[in-house]
Amino acid sequence: MATCTSLITKTERFIIIKLGPIYIVKVYLPESCVCGRDEVIADICSQIENCVSIHGNELIVFGGDFNLEFVNGATCCADLNSFMSDNNLSVCDSKFPDNVKHTYCHETRNCSSWIDHFAVSGSLFDKVDDAVVIDTGNNLSDHCPIWIKLTDFETLTLKASVQTKTAVPEVSPLDGTR
Repeated sequence: MATCTSLITKTERFIIIKLGPIYIVKVYLPESCVCGRDEVIADICSQIENCVSIHGNELIVFGGDFNLEFVNGATCCADLNSFMSDNNLSVCDSKFPDNVKHTYCHETRNCSSWIDHFAVSGSLFDKVDDAVVIDTGNNLSDHCPIWIKLTDFETLTLKASVQTKTAVPEVSPLDGTR
């Protein structure tokens, strides 16, 4: 798998890794108290689009700390909603079990919310086979880690690895013999 994995970019707010044909984007969007939050989110979305070169057929897994809740697939941030719509990204919150109520829980403040999310390209949505919020009680932060499992993920990345290997030109020996 290492042969088909590459770091695309890393910034303070996001990292993009390409694993075979899939772009994996891990994001940390600003909290609501950040001055100019909507502009920061618009800039992050623009940078991600520039790095991924989205043309409608790329496979994307977009996840992390959004610091926003989704209601009926939309947030209070118009630029994030446009980014998700323009790039055919579907929120995976419905893939989590019904008993999951939050991904963030601050016990001393007595508050919780669902601000950590995954969204995937429309063509990957049906391949999200499982989704879990890991709440062990031993989390080092107020956020519970979340993960999703994609059906046939290994097949997708293996095909990319094989394609990469066959695309490597043959090198002739230095002495000219075959």
